[in-house]
Amino acid sequence: MEHKTALPDDAQIIALFYARDEQALRLAAQKYRADLYAVAQHILKNHADTEECLNDTYLDAWNHIPPANPKSLGAYLATIARRRALDLYRHTHRQKRGAGVEVLPLDEAVCIEEMYENPAQEQDSHRITEALNAYLATLSDQNRYLFVGHYFLHRPVATLAATQGLSRSAVHKRLAVLRRTLQAHLESEGISV
Repeated sequence: MEHKTALPDDAQIIALFYARDEQALRLAAQKYRADLYAVAQHILKNHADTEECLNDTYLDAWNHIPPANPKSLGAYLATIARRRALDLYRHTHRQKRGAGVEVLPLDEAVCIEEMYENPAQEQDSHRITEALNAYLATLSDQNRYLFVGHYFLHRPVATLAATQGLSRSAVHKRLAVLRRTLQAHLESEGISV
């Protein structure tokens, strides 16, 4: 019987980033690759582009940790992967000289997507991330699973419903409530969406 060694927790991996130990990249990829792949692949729908996006995600993490010290390495990496995938999608689907309309594969949570799109707004992004983390901390485990699973990991409603023993209709209703309460929370923090 083979024994799998448990992966270190986020704090241990982040400590390796701070120590500039390249093992941090290997462990982060080992722990989060499947989720990051799902995030990027949902947007890009191309294996080669998704792999490029993941490589850029790990490089960005290496270049930003330190000074960044994320509370959740998985969420931090997913945010970078999403941003990288959207940038790559825009770049590869841009018509000559920028003419035409850009269509992105975004769902009803456009406001959530937009919060992470502009890396130039690092301070605002940090403030939004803090507000989002505070909001997620108020949710039940099941609601947090549904929210993160759908909006950050792009898991289909049917999959979420099946894993949580809920109907698809119930999941859709919960997600709608979660979007409204998130918007109210962000507005109470002075963040307009």
